[in-house]
Amino acid sequence: MAKSANLLFQQQLLNLGPPPGASPQVTQQLRLYGARLKSTNQSLQGLLSEPSDTASESAAKVKNAKAMVQVMAGQLQQAYDYLVRQNGDPELKQALRSNSTCRVVFG
Repeated sequence: MAKSANLLFQQQLLNLGPPPGASPQVTQQLRLYGARLKSTNQSLQGLLSEPSDTASESAAKVKNAKAMVQVMAGQLQQAYDYLVRQNGDPELKQALRSNSTCRVVFG
């Protein structure tokens, strides 16, 4: 569920693009959040695709995956907070607050 929410939120951030009239600093920060999410997601996918031959390997894999998902949740929270705080567009703020993906991740 977290992975699906992450992918959907990434796509929605891409579709939104930088806020209208955003300063280069805001645009750069949003790109940074997107790059962090993409990197963590790729690491998680790599981990999940690795074979586990023993119970201890499986347990370690689950522990590592849990840690990565927690990192992703923190990254998503930072991106969400930044978008809501930095963008003065009330329509975008309402869209983010009412978005089903945002509710799943941040609710």
